[in-house]
Formats: sequence, structure tokens, C-alpha cells
Amino acid sequence: MVNSGRHGGITNGVVEPVWHNVEYSYTDTANFRGWLAGDATLGRYGRYHNPSWRRVEQRIADLEEYDDAVLFPSGMAALTAVLLTFARAGDTVAYCRHSYRQLHAVINEVAEPHGLTAVALDQRDPDEFDRLLKKLAAEDSFRLCLLEVPSNPHLYMVDVESARQILGPDRLLAVDSTFASPLFSDPHRFGADMVIHSCTKYIGGHGDVMAGAVAGSSEVIDRLRRFRDITGVIPDPGAAFLLNRSLDTLRIRMRHYGETASEIARFLESQPWVRQVFHTSLPSHPHAELVSRFLHGHAGVLAFELEADEAATAAFVDALEIPYMTSGFGSTRSLIEQLSVFTFYRVSAAERESLGITDSLVRLSVGMETADELIADMKQAAARTLDTSRSAVLVQEEWKP
Repeated sequence: MVNSGRHGGITNGVVEPVWHNVEYSYTDTANFRGWLAGDATLGRYGRYHNPSWRRVEQRIADLEEYDDAVLFPSGMAALTAVLLTFARAGDTVAYCRHSYRQLHAVINEVAEPHGLTAVALDQRDPDEFDRLLKKLAAEDSFRLCLLEVPSNPHLYMVDVESARQILGPDRLLAVDSTFASPLFSDPHRFGADMVIHSCTKYIGGHGDVMAGAVAGSSEVIDRLRRFRDITGVIPDPGAAFLLNRSLDTLRIRMRHYGETASEIARFLESQPWVRQVFHTSLPSHPHAELVSRFLHGHAGVLAFELEADEAATAAFVDALEIPYMTSGFGSTRSLIEQLSVFTFYRVSAAERESLGITDSLVRLSVGMETADELIADMKQAAARTLDTSRSAVLVQEEWKP
């Protein structure tokens, strides 16, 4: 017999298995009717149900203190699902102008061609942001406000509580909290209807899995799960397995990243070859008051501008020996990029200038290396590539945190 139709198996493993099921069978018609009646121990079909997804969704919902969560194959898939689920042709949505570059692409190439009107709000000035949001909230067509807090790459903040008050109860507020992780931000406390994560970053945390998630109320997540069921934008079970593994070490990793990035930020701010540093731990952060209200920890990404031109900045990045030059953040390995020539290489010089992406702006995502190791690496790179009359002295000095 090719298929016996029944199988046994060990069920008491400590590590949960990967569920690759497409079909779920039933012992008889009564068993299937049990599923119809709501038996959550039974699955229907691989596009709708997978125990590997469900475990991760429940853990993310618990971390964010929402009713439920839904998993997607990438952070961009999660963002796109939110836009297409909760806004229709003729509706207006708002988003942060200073945010992940590909969000702009989704707005321009997906949302707007499908009849949505999208308005970018500049979050650098909180008062001006609120003024423009109030203007939008007076329009009947306004449906959804999408915030990125902190923002990419300058780590700008938004007053989430004020945004909730301006929107009132009838407009949806979604917060992309990827840069903070579920540990350092509580969007639900300030009235967000849902929180979005690129799980590829801190939640996955090892550079080996791509996924996204949205957490929210049962009503919100039911609608997003229905969108996923219909469109088939489903995550791989193996990715869910890796996310479940990574969630076990999230607190340890985030504590290390925050401490390391904070120390490096203070070091960089003390150096004459650095023009400006962006990290939420610094009192000089442009939105330090909002940081104190809405974050209760600091993650591992910082941005800094060198006192250098494009060529010297590229030489500095090239001279570093520890970080990998690549896009992304949240990995156990330190990652670095000169933003104007890497992530923003397709963006015009004028647009980069309007976004604050200068030729000397560098983004660093710290990994599991120590702060001392990374600081020593930056000292030697500065000595080799920047103003040597100043850098040579700096390399010999002991920096004190």
C-alpha cells in the first residue's frame, strides 16, 4: 500500500516541529462538521491554517498586548495588506514622509494607481505634523494614518497619543514599530489600532528569515487574515519556525544592541570628524521629549554624518573591518551603509537633500560585537581615511564613556 492513510509520531519534543501541511484530513463527516463549528484543533487548508504560523502570531500578539496578530511573508507584504484592506478607491491615507524608502514605492506604484490619495506628512516638526493631520482629519475621505516610529534612518518620532486624539474613533491608526521592536515601544497604550513589524529585522534577528506581522484587535486581524486567505500572501512554515526560535532570545539581543549602540553614539558625538549623530539614547536627539514618552529602551540602529564629502565617506566605510556593507538591520552581525550611494542610489540628489540624506550620512546597525570592538574599528578607519591630522591623535587617546 502506497499510503496507509494513518500515521503516528513523537509528540513530546521540546522544539516545535515545522508544519508543511497543505491538506488537513478528517476522520469522518462529523469530524469535519466539528471544524465548521469552530474546533480550533483542526485545520482546513494550507493557505488558511498552519500551526507554525499560529504559534508566532500568538507570541507577537502577547508581546504587543493586542488580541491577535497575523503573519506575512515580508514586512512590505504586511504594509501593503494594511493599505489594501482598510482603504478603498477614493479614500485618503496619510504616512510619514521620512520613512522606509520602499513605503514610498508602494504608495506611488500600488496605492495611488488603485485610486487612493496618499499624503506625506513631514514629522521633523511635531507641531506642523499635527496641524497637517488635523487638516486631513476634517476630510470625509480620510481613512488611515500610517506612522513609522522611530523612522528610517534618522529615528524621528511622532506623538502617537496626539495623532490618536486628532483622528478620533472613526479613523484607523497604524504604527510601524520595526525600529523599536516589540520590547521598546507600546503603540497600543496610546491608541494605535494596529502595529506593524518587519520580522526580517529584530524579531527574526539572524539575517536568515524574511517575514512581516501585524498585531491588533480581533476585528482588525480578522480582516487582515481574510485578505491573506484570499490573496495567498502567506509566509513559509520554515520562516515561522525560525521566528519562533528567534523570539526566545529577543530580550537578550535587544538589551545588548541598545547598550552597544548607545555607547557608540556617545563616542561618535564626541569626535571632531563627526558632524551629527542620530540615536534615541542621546539628549541631542531632535525629538528627545517624545523619545522619553513613547520609548522605554533604545535599539541598535544609529545614523551619523561625517565631516567629509562623498568620496571620503565611502573610503571610511570601506576601511571598516567589522561591519558588513549591506542593507538591513537587526542582525547578529553589524551592518553598515553609506545611504546616498547604497539604499538611496536611485533617488535624485534633490530628493535626497529634501529627505536629509546627505552624501556623508552613514547608517550602522550594531550586531553582537562589543562596543569596544566597533569603536576601535571606527578609530582605525577614521585614521586611514579622514582628516589624519585630527584622527591620528584620536586613535591614540582612550575614549571614556
